Amino acid sequence: MTNQLGKYVRIDLSGQRFGTATILPEFMKMPNGGTQWKYRCDCGNEDWAWAEVLKRQPDFCCKECRRKVQRVKRTTHGMKYTPIYRAHSNIKTRTTNEYHKSYVSYGARGIKMCSGMQKFEDFQMAISHLGPCPDDMTIDRIENNGHYSCGKCSECLSNGWSFNLRWATDIQQANNRRTNVRIPFEGKNLTLSEWSREKGIDKTTIRKRLKLGWPPERILSLDGTRKAA
Repeated sequence: MTNQLGKYVRIDLSGQRFGTATILPEFMKMPNGGTQWKYRCDCGNEDWAWAEVLKRQPDFCCKECRRKVQRVKRTTHGMKYTPIYRAHSNIKTRTTNEYHKSYVSYGARGIKMCSGMQKFEDFQMAISHLGPCPDDMTIDRIENNGHYSCGKCSECLSNGWSFNLRWATDIQQANNRRTNVRIPFEGKNLTLSEWSREKGIDKTTIRKRLKLGWPPERILSLDGTRKAA
């Protein structure tokens, strides 16, 4: 600041507090006429700051503390790199982003993520009863033609959508695809791959028999079959 004669007068900031910074007695007069003061942050870091910056920032802190604050602001839940966060992000993308490669199989088909799970924190709460995501599983819909729904929000209640999420293995997800061919037999309605595993019949054999129009009992007969690898 200047006095009545227009001369620059340095204001002593030593000992003062600005945010988490305590100003130390050391200062540097800079060539441009400004002053930098040395400070110690509550985290223990010491650095230099312009006097004018300190005066304009009542919540001043060191660079490292600022970076930590920014990280918290970007991801307040602290779970950005967890499987559950990736699951939520992937669902939103595939159901809303028309430029995403998977949009044609989800959003373009009318598959939605209900309003009760649009925010990550709400999604996390909605599937909390499923427990942590196992290492070999990802999120999946129980009913393949249904929505990603929590079953409790106003949108779900007004449309009659029930809870429709589970952790599933790659095999379970493959069996849940709408493009799968299912064969009803012996009171079950399994996919070609599931019947192959259950009966021990090679998938190629089952597929050929289907094309020939054979009935289920003949398709899944063990007579003259090639065993599954």
